[in-house]
Amino acid sequence: MIEFRRILYFIAVAEELNFTKAAERLKISQPPLSQQIKILEKEMNVTLFNRNKRVVELTEAGKYFLEKAKNIVQNLELVYEETKQIEGGKFGKLSIGFTGSVTYDLLPKLIQTYQQANPKINIILT
Repeated sequence: MIEFRRILYFIAVAEELNFTKAAERLKISQPPLSQQIKILEKEMNVTLFNRNKRVVELTEAGKYFLEKAKNIVQNLELVYEETKQIEGGKFGKLSIGFTGSVTYDLLPKLIQTYQQANPKINIILT
């Protein structure tokens, strides 16, 4: 399995197209960054960058991986935020059991008020 930090390292190099600048951005030294990118390429058995002494550029595989890697990071950030919201009771589901008599007056008002205050809570009525 690919280590998450290698994905972050790859994104930094891909965005900077410069190992030294990417290392500065990541607050690490350049040789370990280069080593981590080589390990990533070896794990994937793919060349992500074309490199020479003057130029670093993404290969077609690198361009594809950059797009997907950014999606992974965005999704993980969303999961992180939603997990915090679940813990705080602001995201998830609420199951409500009721009898017929409350459906006409009380229940709709309660649900509307609750849903306005908690839009990410899915209400299930039983």
